[in-house]
Amino acid sequence: MRILAYIMLFSIFIFLSACDNSKKETGTSLFDDLTSTSDYTEYLSIQNGINAPLMIFGNVSTWKRGIKYPVPGARVSIIGKGGAVTDINGNYYIKDIHLTTNASGEISQESATITVKAEGYSDFSNTITLNKGTNIEVNLSLVSSYPSDNPGGYLYGVVKDYYSGELIDSMEVYVSGCGTVETGISGEKGAFSLSNIPIGTHSVTIIDKNGFYQDYFSTINIPIGETHTVFEVKKTSKDSNQTGNVIGLVKTNGLLLESVEVTLDGEFSAITNKDGWFKLKNSSGSSDIPVGIHVITANPLSGTSYEIPVYDYFTSEIVFPGKNVIIIQMLPTN
Repeated sequence: MRILAYIMLFSIFIFLSACDNSKKETGTSLFDDLTSTSDYTEYLSIQNGINAPLMIFGNVSTWKRGIKYPVPGARVSIIGKGGAVTDINGNYYIKDIHLTTNASGEISQESATITVKAEGYSDFSNTITLNKGTNIEVNLSLVSSYPSDNPGGYLYGVVKDYYSGELIDSMEVYVSGCGTVETGISGEKGAFSLSNIPIGTHSVTIIDKNGFYQDYFSTINIPIGETHTVFEVKKTSKDSNQTGNVIGLVKTNGLLLESVEVTLDGEFSAITNKDGWFKLKNSSGSSDIPVGIHVITANPLSGTSYEIPVYDYFTSEIVFPGKNVIIIQMLPTN
């Protein structure tokens, strides 16, 4: 009988325990199980989705004798975050990348270094920006280590006036493409020469720092051997009575800046509105600015403060006939 009584009492205890509906503070007990501040920060990051993972994907390619090829077997790494190897088509993806969690668990953006290594190619590295939970496409180009893959061509050119045919000296010539930039200046009789340009299609830019001629943009195909080309540029009519007007936008890191005073040669000025826009006018209310090179400054009005403090802005700009739109990007001080 005594044994039967013990069995009945034990059954009643189990029944009462099962009927206990009181709430338990699982968060508190979980925190008790975490042994350090870093463990708790990791817990908060996961719970709040602060450290949401992202993925980086893209393609690795190379130029050989003017033709673009994929690079299979290249090792792509994000230092401290992970890596991947490109497939037969040069494609890769690195998934489950987490941003570094700080003490408050609030980090949403950070810089990272991406590197690429492949046999037969020069190592490549670059800095990229990682944003919380945002996938990024990063396409990369490697340079072959074998000189025979990168034969150079020669560009011989002449710069002349589009209308009069006059040969123009002191023009700056830029040829860029295939990861290289070659520069030259037209000399006597407007002639210039550039050597060892990788074969393929390149961009050509011609600039007159004196402002008499408009900037010239074009593309050119460079084969093995010599290429001879004439480039024709048009005047800005700086030496005439032509004028242009200037409107623009002032910003920093994507923020539009209100109450910034923009001046041109100390004669034309404007103050940006709430959307960061301005239009330059002189004291008489005229927006007609002589064509040519001018000095432009941008300074916040006295007593103005921004979410991101900025440096004062100072540069030179070419004003062309008609409407000119200028985007002023002021650099943050931190």
